[in-house]
Amino acid sequence: MLRLEELNAIIEKDDFWNNNNNAQIIMRERSQIEESMNDCLSLERRLEDFITLIELGIEESDDGVVSDGLLSLEVLLKESKVASLEVLLSGEADSNSTFLEIHPGAGGTESQDLHLIRKKEGIQALQVFGFTLLLTIILILI
Repeated sequence: MLRLEELNAIIEKDDFWNNNNNAQIIMRERSQIEESMNDCLSLERRLEDFITLIELGIEESDDGVVSDGLLSLEVLLKESKVASLEVLLSGEADSNSTFLEIHPGAGGTESQDLHLIRKKEGIQALQVFGFTLLLTIILILI
């Protein structure tokens, strides 16, 4: 919250737009902070709503409502774990592109199999988080 207040104070200055590149960087950072805060507040509101739903279900002895509330809490837990990982990966350089190379090593068939499994897992993880993936395969025949 403190950093958001600092950025807002900078943005309110008369000469803020004099340096367009710096202004874009600051506006991007501010947008990322606001988005993270809104996501967190949304998770918190939904948690409160589901707890209220479960409490009402218990008061009314409605097992279906309680069950729905518990299922919703499970989904919310999974979403919060993803959000937690996103927070861990929200550092200064984490929005930049990256390159990843996976080499099987010198372990024979088992090493190659494990290499393919890890590569497949990595690709799936990138897709789950919405990353654009450009897969380049270079074969060198000797």
